[in-house]
Order: sequence, then C-alpha cells, then structure tokens
Amino acid sequence: MIALIEQILFFDGLAWLIITVVFAGLVRGFAGFGTALVFMPIAAAVTSPVWAIIIMMSFDIFGLLHYCQEHGVMVSQLKSHC
Repeated sequence: MIALIEQILFFDGLAWLIITVVFAGLVRGFAGFGTALVFMPIAAAVTSPVWAIIIMMSFDIFGLLHYCQEHGVMVSQLKSHC
C-alpha cells in the first residue's frame, strides 16, 4: 500500500494533472460544461488515454454523488430532476 502511494506521489505529470483538474473545474463552474474539453487533451498527453478517461469519469461520478448528497436526492430520482 505504501509503495502504491509513493508511486502516485512521484508520478511525473501529477502537478500538470492537478492544475488541469482545477482549471477544468473552474470552466465547468462558470459554463456548466466543458470539463472534458479542458481536461482530456492534457491528461491524455500526461497519462495514457485510457487512464485519462477513467480519471475523468471518476470525477463526474463523484461530482454526481456529491450533488445528490448536497440536495437530498436519491440517485434513482435523478431523471425527474434533470
């Protein structure tokens, strides 16, 4: 487990990914869309495209779960809220 954490922290492109995630979050906050347009090109250059997609989808899933918890909405009820 410690080796995995060390491998993640010493990843060469980690700083670029963090900066890109923050900027993509700002774009989504202002425009309501465009996270992938900002994140995917840089993330695919730093990591493999498959990992870039996995990272992007995990952000979207965790964002949706946070939205549901914040507004008291069950995931099964989301269709009526969209």
